[in-house]
Amino acid sequence: MRTSLRYCDSFDIHPTSSTPAIKTFRANGLYDPDFSTGGHQPRGFDQFCDVFKKYTVKGAKISVVFSYEGYHHPVATTSTGNPLQQITVTESNVPSVPAVVGLVRPSVEATPATGNIWLQQEIDKSKWITMSPQSGPGAVSHRTGVVDFFGKDFLVGADGYTGTSSSDPTNQVYFHIMTGLQHDNYSIGAVQVRANVTITYDVVWTEPKPLPAS
Repeated sequence: MRTSLRYCDSFDIHPTSSTPAIKTFRANGLYDPDFSTGGHQPRGFDQFCDVFKKYTVKGAKISVVFSYEGYHHPVATTSTGNPLQQITVTESNVPSVPAVVGLVRPSVEATPATGNIWLQQEIDKSKWITMSPQSGPGAVSHRTGVVDFFGKDFLVGADGYTGTSSSDPTNQVYFHIMTGLQHDNYSIGAVQVRANVTITYDVVWTEPKPLPAS
């Protein structure tokens, strides 16, 4: 059986230099799509796992909406839990709000190669936008197929490419979400970017479970 499942998440990411801050998701794993910290499954995953033993993700589309929220430090919290932004520096050393690159790239590497953000832009399959305090939210979308990375070895239901209700495939594809400052000439450059992520998985379910009598 073939279907589409949707996964959504939202998180803050704090670039402090041209070396990117990174958040990674699985492009073909439904059991735990959030590779970086762990989390929930796509809606409907548990229900399909009640009927089928295995799944194979043929491909996925990711859409990331980046929202530049501004200067990040220092921050205090009121007694009621509301955050307050406190400026404690002198007028000659005010907080900067530098331009930021938001980038998305699929890969088979769980940990992407090191390098500043413009070196990441050079890598194949990278897509990005540039944000500033004056710009509104911007979106980056990317679509990838598992066959794009594993070629003829990839088959629906094949060992190494299938997952279960409690595991992801052995051979994995990842989406790396990165943000980095466009250069390092900022003494106080920590900024906050909000990322809203939607991943739509193209899934084939195999090995139906025996159903009990009604």
